[in-house]
Amino acid sequence: MYSAFPSFYRLLNQHRFSYPLQEAVVCGDTRLSFGELYDRVNRVANAMAALGVTESSRILWLGQNSHALLEIFLACSRLGASFCLVNWRQSAAEIAFVLRDFDPALVFWQEMEFAPTVSDAKIQAPGLASHWISLDGQGSDGYRQLLADASPEGTDTPAAPDTGRALLVLYTGAFGGQPNGAQISEPGLFLQSLVHVNVFEATSDTKTLVSAPTFHITSWLDMLPTFIAGGTLCFARSTDAGEILDLIGSERLTNGTVQPPTAKKIAELNADGSHDLSCFRSPLTIPGWTEMTSRGPGISGTGQTEVVGPVIVGAFAGEGSTPFCGRPAPMVEAKVVDDTGAMVGAGEVGELVIRGPVAGLGYWNRPELNAERLSADGWWHTRDLARRDRDGTISFVGPKSQMVKSGGENVYAAEVENVLKTHPAVTNAAIIGTPDADWGQLVTAVVVTKPDLNVTVEELQEFVRSRIARYKTPRIIHFAPELPLNAFAIDYKALDREFGGGGYPGEEQKNGSNIGATVRK
Repeated sequence: MYSAFPSFYRLLNQHRFSYPLQEAVVCGDTRLSFGELYDRVNRVANAMAALGVTESSRILWLGQNSHALLEIFLACSRLGASFCLVNWRQSAAEIAFVLRDFDPALVFWQEMEFAPTVSDAKIQAPGLASHWISLDGQGSDGYRQLLADASPEGTDTPAAPDTGRALLVLYTGAFGGQPNGAQISEPGLFLQSLVHVNVFEATSDTKTLVSAPTFHITSWLDMLPTFIAGGTLCFARSTDAGEILDLIGSERLTNGTVQPPTAKKIAELNADGSHDLSCFRSPLTIPGWTEMTSRGPGISGTGQTEVVGPVIVGAFAGEGSTPFCGRPAPMVEAKVVDDTGAMVGAGEVGELVIRGPVAGLGYWNRPELNAERLSADGWWHTRDLARRDRDGTISFVGPKSQMVKSGGENVYAAEVENVLKTHPAVTNAAIIGTPDADWGQLVTAVVVTKPDLNVTVEELQEFVRSRIARYKTPRIIHFAPELPLNAFAIDYKALDREFGGGGYPGEEQKNGSNIGATVRK
């Protein structure tokens, strides 16, 4: 049945006629026109259908950046399946949790990089997923053979886009102690991407770097506006500074997210000016990098994965606005409310709530949490504190729950604290963030230990590192006789004062290296 909602697969079908000579994808030695991409997407979709994938089936991706993830995403658009990307930096236990929770019918995985981790995860979550397709394998279970054996025949009747069905699922940080799969509908994702076509001034001449991890929503808001505009996507497997430097210079890339530490490293590598980066537009103000690149727009404002990124859009705030400030995107309603749900006055702080096609699906397999977050009349409670100023702009103040932002990654205190408290020598623990010029914040732990047991900083770091992703491991650990309390809860503000915490998302940035957006994951 035809749906008037936009579809990424239907748009691909149009692009092969609208831009017959345009490169759609560059990835290593692979270069694809929109017509070639269309054929490959149909091969993937037909192969997936032959393996039993139907509307609302769940597909998992465990790998670094590749043109294959775009092909599978577009195949899911055609079939009506849900596509979930796992954080490949996670431990085997964390990946096993997602396998059990999401229960996919099909897993695409990168064997070369992650075989030991995936093997451990499969042991911890046995019997899940009927089919595992190796992205870099050469055998009969490899992605290349999957495409070779499938038909390139397309369809004029793809699955109808549906605001009640997820196309994309991204697991958030563990703000409540465990991650949750944020569900994003195709119409919501398309409309948000369409807004950012204008924000990025994307055209068919746009050439976008895709190096940011695609398990973050910001990477999709790099990719999809360029795809909608008929531009070219250039994939880098990871955020390696040398590879990105070479790609920007050789492919003459114009757009893409580069985090401050990577930009700083690129500036050092290109100090001799051997690569011309003037084509690349960047909002960052990093010594060396700023002089090599051109000034350009970036993702700015405030939002979270659950509402498809920044729906309070910085580009709508006007000249001279502060970071983390903007006005609502055209397809959403936004309010700042108190604990009763009543709107607060101008200049007052309350919770940001969102209503529109970007919100409403909530989390996969979390009915109780969804009931807490989504009101009966469709308002999604972000659990972020915000303020609507007298000029109508909305500014992000901070998360209701404790969160640290380190190197572009969200680290939720509850998750790291829970791990630390399982160590036999630890009785209590708290996580704060300490400002850092390169990383934004460093994950910092304040730990209370049992008086009869000794443990070193290095031992605790290794303990955490073996259980959750490396970037969540505290860089700094302080030992304290007790944690300060505010009533019965940990007093994080007191810990910040005592141990130098600060620099949280929404606070005024002093080093000029912030990209001007906060997106909760």
